[in-house]
Amino acid sequence: FCKELPKIVSHFNLISIKPADTLKPEAS
Repeated sequence: FCKELPKIVSHFNLISIKPADTLKPEAS
């Protein structure tokens, strides 16, 4: 579980970041 946790966290981070970039591409 500990080994999978970082991948899960990274996966959710990507999900959280992508919509933000899509909504505000100018922010980058």
